[in-house]
Amino acid sequence: YPFEKNYCWYEIPDTKENLQDLFVVDHIFNHKVWVPAELSSELMDLQASRILIIGSNEGTPNFKEAFERVGKQVIQVFSSLDNKNRMLGDTYHIESSLEGYQWLFSQIKDQPIDRIVHAKSYRWNNISAEELYQNIDADFFDLFYMVKALGKAHYKQLKITILGCCIYAVTGGETVLLPHNALAVNLGKVIEQEYPNFTCTSIDADLDTDVNTLVQGILYDGKEYLSGYRKNIRYIEEYGEAQINPVTQNRIRKDG
Repeated sequence: YPFEKNYCWYEIPDTKENLQDLFVVDHIFNHKVWVPAELSSELMDLQASRILIIGSNEGTPNFKEAFERVGKQVIQVFSSLDNKNRMLGDTYHIESSLEGYQWLFSQIKDQPIDRIVHAKSYRWNNISAEELYQNIDADFFDLFYMVKALGKAHYKQLKITILGCCIYAVTGGETVLLPHNALAVNLGKVIEQEYPNFTCTSIDADLDTDVNTLVQGILYDGKEYLSGYRKNIRYIEEYGEAQINPVTQNRIRKDG
């Protein structure tokens, strides 16, 4: 949670030594790096029976068949193009609004849900600046309305996975990045603070990753909030030492 307070105290040494020689700090700079990480079979969620998938109208992969292959029941949700709520079997088309999601959860209240996958940011939406606000409405605010409606529906325990596309430079080989997709993906950090009964994770995947690989990542209950997938390889963030050229001149300037 980015606004959580973490205090760190540093003892200032009482010394008459030359401070310029005492503090050589070139080795303490760190930054986040992406490293390959395999899934542990012990942390796979084998108990989930019904998955709610909120997909994009612009070519979301067929998660339904992939989840059904591993024995899960699936409810699919898409945005209604005419802003009218309708149901066709286990597929729903709803208005992207608080009222639309309230209608959805009232319709499925007798079908217990174990996990929700919000995948509206998982698409190749390389947009112009003029289209940015429309994209925010389709992805970020849609997730916001969904969570607010969940709170009103009084769900006790729920796991939410937010799926985005090509947000970060995971391998450095990405030709195009879509940083605006991070708006929805990072909202999950706040959701867990506002609704402690919801557990959120997020995945940043490219379109070259197989849907079956993504299903395994979605059902994984690891401790990492964010994981990345590039060409079927899973990555997680770790702190690594930053290679910074040492500064040898003017470490401390006299008189400020």
